[in-house]
Order: sequence, then structure tokens, then C-alpha cells
Amino acid sequence: MNKSLKEIVFSKNVIEFVTVSKEFCDFLEKSSDFEIKTFINKTLKILSLLYLKTLLLPETEQIHEEGNEKFVSEFDWQFIKNGIQSLLNEKDYYLDFFDTEMKETPEPVTSSISENLADIYQDLKDFLGIYQLGIDELSNDAIFECIESFNKYWGFKLVNSLRILHNLEFVKMEEVQNPLIKDKVSRDVSNWFISKAQNDFQSNE
Repeated sequence: MNKSLKEIVFSKNVIEFVTVSKEFCDFLEKSSDFEIKTFINKTLKILSLLYLKTLLLPETEQIHEEGNEKFVSEFDWQFIKNGIQSLLNEKDYYLDFFDTEMKETPEPVTSSISENLADIYQDLKDFLGIYQLGIDELSNDAIFECIESFNKYWGFKLVNSLRILHNLEFVKMEEVQNPLIKDKVSRDVSNWFISKAQNDFQSNE
């Protein structure tokens, strides 16, 4: 590498990516605080920004072959997925003709926005956990792993989610807005399992 590790790890594009990644993770952890229309609008904006900032990450080379530590547990992933799924309801699901490697399938497969976003959250939260340790070599490898995963895996999930959310925002929003928002406002969800789990999650931060 021509650049030093510090030049890469603390470059402007990396710092901006860290900022957007943290905003994305914080946003998903509080998904139940939003009404569906607001959630869709904000998700469209932050996913678009996240895609751009990931493309601008500097190329780097992996230092440690064994890979970095992971921080997101199965419970954390499920917590994020359930929160989004309970908000979007039936609008969470869509049919796709491509698998996760963008290979065309003979029959459409059912995918979900909540699963896509939870997968993206997992990679970004793991990245942030390493980067915040402040160790240049580990941060470098976290950037490398994030780029690799984006190129081969969650980049597809991001653009698929953008496509479906764009449709909900600009084509089908009238179908979504009234019944789901009205239902969300009229019901007391404070005793729901997911609401309690989110409160516990936020209080332990």
C-alpha cells in the first residue's frame, strides 16, 4: 500500500462512512419510534447515502488473515429484524427472481426488507465495534471486510430494499399510509414483546 494505515483509516471518506454507518444502526435500533411513512422516507435517504459512502471507501489490503471479531449476536439481529417487520407488516415481503448472489432463479423467492436491513446492520455494527477500538491494523481490516461484504453480499440487499421502498414511497404509499398508521396510533403497544425488548436494548447501551 502506498498510503500509511493512518492515512487510510482516518481519511475523510472513511470518517464519513463511519458517521453514516452509526446513524444507520442507531436509526434501526429505534425503528419502533417511527410511523411507517416516516420510516420509509428516512430509510430511503440513509440507504442512498450509505451506498454512496461505501463506494467511496479507499481500497486497502487485509493484514490479518483470520478476520476480525464479531459483535452482533443472533438476538441482536433478530431484534432489529422483528422491529422493522412489526412496523412494515405485510409490506415487509416481496418477490424476487434473484438469489443473494444475483443469480436468476427459476421461481420467484420471497424476500423481506427487514431481513435485508438486519443483515446490513449486522455487518456495519461489527465494523463499528472494531473501528471504535482505535487500533489501526484492525480498523484497516474492518474496512477491507466491509468492502468485500458490500461487493458480494449486502450491496445487493441494499439496492433491493431501495427498489421496494421506492415503490412504497412513490407508488403505493396511499395503500400503506391510512390503515397501518391508523392502526399503529390506535393501539397501545407498550406491552408487546418487541417494545419491551427495544426498551431493554436501549437502556443497556
